[in-house]
Parts: sequence; C-alpha cells; structure tokens
Amino acid sequence: MPAKIRAVFLKQSGELLEDERVGGHWRAAVKVAAKIANAHRKLNELHVSGLTVVIGAGNIARGNTLKAQGLADKYADAIGRWGTIGNAMVLVGALEAAKVPVEVLITANMQYQDPKFSFDSYSPQKVLAAHRRGKIVVIAGGTGEDNVTTDNAVAFYAKDFRKVFDGEIAVLKGTKYDGVYDKDPAKNKDAKKYPTISAKFMRDNYEQFKVVDKRSLDQLIDGDLTMLIYSEPLHPLEKVLALKDYQIGTLVTPD
Repeated sequence: MPAKIRAVFLKQSGELLEDERVGGHWRAAVKVAAKIANAHRKLNELHVSGLTVVIGAGNIARGNTLKAQGLADKYADAIGRWGTIGNAMVLVGALEAAKVPVEVLITANMQYQDPKFSFDSYSPQKVLAAHRRGKIVVIAGGTGEDNVTTDNAVAFYAKDFRKVFDGEIAVLKGTKYDGVYDKDPAKNKDAKKYPTISAKFMRDNYEQFKVVDKRSLDQLIDGDLTMLIYSEPLHPLEKVLALKDYQIGTLVTPD
C-alpha cells in the first residue's frame, strides 16, 4: 500500500457500535466518532483527500444468522440493510455533535422516506464533491443487494470511485481482531497472523478464511485494490493512516 494515501474507504464494523450499558448504542457511536474526528483533523498532513465510511450492522442483525434461525431470506436481508441505516444515523449524529462536517448517502438501490429526515442517493460524483468540501462521507444500506455483506459494499464503492478519481485509493476494515489468522484467534491461542495475504488465496480457501466474504474478495481482485484489516480498538484511525509500511494488521492484496 502506498505511503501517501489520497482517498480512504473505511468499513466501520457495526459490532463496535455496541455497548451493553444504558445508552450503549450512543456511547459506542460517540467513541467511534471521536476516533474519526481525530483522523479528520489530520487528513491534510496524512495526505488523505477524503474519507468515506461504509457502515455495518453486526450489532443489530446479521442476515445469515436470521436465515439460519428460519426467517425468510427477503426479510433477513432487508433487516440487515435497514440496520446499517440505523447505525448510519447514530454515527452521523455523533459526528455532528463532535463538530465534524459529514454527509450521509444511501445506496442508489434503496430509498428512505421520512418527512423529518432524508438521505441523498449515492453516486461517486457526490462522494468526490463532499471530499472536496472537507466532509466525511457515511454510506448506508450496503449496496442494496441480497446475500452480500458491507465488506462487499466498501470494496464496491472504492472500485466505483475510480470513475471520478485517478489518485490512490485505500480500503480499510476496522474490526475486533488485528488481521487475518490461520484459524479463529478467539478459540485458538496458537492462531498465527498473516502480515500479508492475497485475496485470491483467501477466496480459493474460503472455508479457512471467512474474515471477508467471497463477493468482497472478488471486488478487491477485479478492482486491483488492497484492503488493510486491523484492530480498531488497538489502533487509532489516524495512526493507521500515518503508517508507511503497514506492519499492523493484515494487508490483503489482489493476487
């Protein structure tokens, strides 16, 4: 990954917007927003022209889990998408409270109607315009498709951004674990971390590596993109953006 990143697309884990205490959703969002705010203040010195956040919904619902429990596919997938909208609202609210300029967009495949609140529909042109105005962009709704995750969405939007942007693009995935391991680190103390790994290798051995779904890996390969998977609790966003050689986490390369 280049030392000077110009545009960054961050997959924000929904699980990190979860807190069991009273008011937990808001408390967690405030913490995440503070990390983004700290990075936003340093974007120029970090050589970042703009930051786009694609929000997940693991704290609210996971389509595959609901399906396994017997819920019809069309409802399970829809609940997952709407969960990202709820998370987008609370994160944007926390960013606004932290005085961070932010613009929220929804996938062009979805609509949200509320007389008191509206989302603008996504386009790469709108993302670029918001970046140029110094705004953080938050995208809700994933890609609006069934049977795919928001990991796929962040890779899709990064690839789509190339339509309007000819600079360098980085994809980041902040999660609980600091990278990709040969087995589940939560269950195996001897799990070994990969400093780098190819998306093609992960796709070909998918049952071993389910950190990123297959569609997401295809997006990285097709878009010639790299994705850095790192621990958000361990590594503040501005520190991740400042790295030159990316010793933390795991760098997923196209091939």
